[in-house]
Amino acid sequence: MRALMLACLLPAAALAQLGSASANVRLNLEAACELRAVSTTTSTPVTENGTTRITGTTSFLYLVRTNRLDGSGELRLRLPVLPPLATITFQTELSGTGQPLSSLSPSSETAPLVARFGANAHSSDAGNSASIRWAISWPGGQTDVSGSQTTPIVSCR
Repeated sequence: MRALMLACLLPAAALAQLGSASANVRLNLEAACELRAVSTTTSTPVTENGTTRITGTTSFLYLVRTNRLDGSGELRLRLPVLPPLATITFQTELSGTGQPLSSLSPSSETAPLVARFGANAHSSDAGNSASIRWAISWPGGQTDVSGSQTTPIVSCR
């Protein structure tokens, strides 16, 4: 940061020695989204009344910056493998900027939207914490799907 400030001040100082002058410096900050320290805890599949259910929590830090005027971003919960007729429920909690979402989603949607960021969204420099509590349920009492196959992956855009 000091190098950037110094780089901006040096041309202005040089122009000031020439007399009356002005300098405009424009910084273009790139919109970005990054995830750090992602961890997931998953339960063992439990079958009750003919329905099998796996639950878990995915926790992480997110860093986001969107364009000031028309920026947007999103977090999605990607599901690698799902049993037939599965449903996914989730609830998102964000400690900082963003709109957390919660929903019931059919298995045909393999990457449900779990959080949304609007224009001029900025996380803290260290990142903001977030968690997604999720459950995957399917009928038929099948327990041949391991938890690792159904563990969600969070993606950021």
